[in-house]
Amino acid sequence: GNTQGKLSDKQLLAIVKHIISKGYNVFYNGDYKRLLSILNFQLSTFNSQIIDGYQYPLKEYPTIVAQSQFVVTVNTFIYHLAIQLEKPVVVISANEYESIKIEASFQAIVFNKELQQAYEKQMLNSYQPIKDIGLKDIDSESIIKAVHQIER
Repeated sequence: GNTQGKLSDKQLLAIVKHIISKGYNVFYNGDYKRLLSILNFQLSTFNSQIIDGYQYPLKEYPTIVAQSQFVVTVNTFIYHLAIQLEKPVVVISANEYESIKIEASFQAIVFNKELQQAYEKQMLNSYQPIKDIGLKDIDSESIIKAVHQIER
């Protein structure tokens, strides 16, 4: 998700808190120290439910995704892996849609507001990405709603 920036602390906290509250473990492929510092203020007792994804080589990711119950990602590699393995996936995207398989039935898509409107009106082909829009501009509630859609 480097081209779109990073999720905000608020977004990360909302996603991880929701997933952990449902009894799932989180395989986190990002700045693990940053995540732990965010969680220490609110969820320090749940740190054992968070797995540092950087401890695993990339070649193990297909196996990890295959064993997952669902995936939440901004990373297109992980997204496409989940789609190919038919895992329910939430893809969060601020300014990309061409690599997203809109027709996949086991996914939920969270776009920024402008892209979401174009998607809902089926006008993605005419959408022009807004340069200054990033992942942080997507509200946490929309992400959690999408996670609810795919939870088994």
